[in-house]
Amino acid sequence: MREKSSLSGRLRTLGVVSLLVISALAFTAAPVTAQSTSEQCQGTPQMSQQSIALLDDTISADSGATVEANFRPEPTLPEECTIVADLEFSFSQSGFQFGGGSNWDQATTNLLVGTFEVRPGEIRDIRAQLYTNGAEPGDEVTVVADYELWYEGHRDNSIQQNGIRRTITVEAANSGPSTPDGDSSSGETTSDGPGPSLPDVVRNNLGLFMMFSLALVAVVGLVFRKPIVNVITGGN
Repeated sequence: MREKSSLSGRLRTLGVVSLLVISALAFTAAPVTAQSTSEQCQGTPQMSQQSIALLDDTISADSGATVEANFRPEPTLPEECTIVADLEFSFSQSGFQFGGGSNWDQATTNLLVGTFEVRPGEIRDIRAQLYTNGAEPGDEVTVVADYELWYEGHRDNSIQQNGIRRTITVEAANSGPSTPDGDSSSGETTSDGPGPSLPDVVRNNLGLFMMFSLALVAVVGLVFRKPIVNVITGGN
């Protein structure tokens, strides 16, 4: 019986020692992980997709034309690496107007300007609709898109694309909304990518793990009714 009790005590002691070692390693690794994450959120943004496209290149009697900006950060980036997108749509031809779209910071007849955030794991589509304002069938308008992307807090390392042109044709007059509302969220969509990986889950819940470890050590000390150092070393 004494040998079984001794073996059980050694197993409990080994478990406590293992927890303490894991806790010590976690404390040591945390600054390294934070530093690595910080380094990944600097430099020029890593993007898996950045594009300007026409979803509808014709203004018809039933609908306006739609131009879309699509931004997707590299999915492997840490979730803390928020990317800021500064976007502008404009045109110079008369007879047309923007209408509807995302929550733009500035919205006029021929200019839309907005700043948006997109995080790793997200795919953000930012759209704007064009309608006629005196233009007739056969007329054309060229939308010019400019955008700038940077990691939040590091605009000096941004990516810039200027003068991207997309041409739209009038099939039938369609005045659409009377003015660009700038308040409609129908033109902006955000979808989530794959969920966080196991290392991300462990890192994000490191604080809870440490609290659990400390609580477990305290419980072991109460059970043995002696200082935790004596429990680990087997002393009296």
